Amino acid sequence: MKAVVCYTRLACHKSVQRGFTLIEVMIAIVIMAMIAVMTSQSFTAAISSSEATQEAIARLAAVDRVWVLLETDLRNAVPAIPKVQGRNDIPPLYVDPSEEYRLSILRGGYANPLRLPRTEMVRVGYRFEDNVLWRDTWNNIADNDERNARPQRILEEIDDILVKALPNSNSASVTGGPWQERWPASGVRPDTTFPAAIEVTLILPDFGEIKRIYSILPGIKGG
Repeated sequence: MKAVVCYTRLACHKSVQRGFTLIEVMIAIVIMAMIAVMTSQSFTAAISSSEATQEAIARLAAVDRVWVLLETDLRNAVPAIPKVQGRNDIPPLYVDPSEEYRLSILRGGYANPLRLPRTEMVRVGYRFEDNVLWRDTWNNIADNDERNARPQRILEEIDDILVKALPNSNSASVTGGPWQERWPASGVRPDTTFPAAIEVTLILPDFGEIKRIYSILPGIKGG
């Protein structure tokens, strides 16, 4: 065998240098592919998590908007009954679980920035239909016909909305009640009397039951 004579270190190093084998190349490709798959999965999971978070935030914002609308309408409720010839009187506030409109309110304080020739009072009605909550508005406060209302879609994908009224009496309290499903109560002639408070419960498929109590009259007791 002929011996290899290296006259310099560089020449000797080059003589023993060799390339990667096919197996080493395949192993490297498999490792890089695994890293790429893991990175892609992590990226996809991060995007999905971000989208789910944004959807939850948007959903909560939509629910909060309902509470704000209800608070504004109830805070501006007006104790008046418009007289309409040939029609039954409409109470300023009524609650009825059997009707299309679960809650109806005669409210004032309606913004009129353009100073249009119209009243500052409107009638609003909260209507539940096909898992959607609507807020209808009538400029004619003596009207409650859905066909004449200006509809506003305020919340989708709800199972139900429950509204109850707390009578204005010395014995009534938030925790002890008695909460009524109808206002005015059955058989009571409509007048300008307001309940002490209104309880609204939204039943949602994603958040379950969410309840809010709105005090209408001062001095309501908590227990």
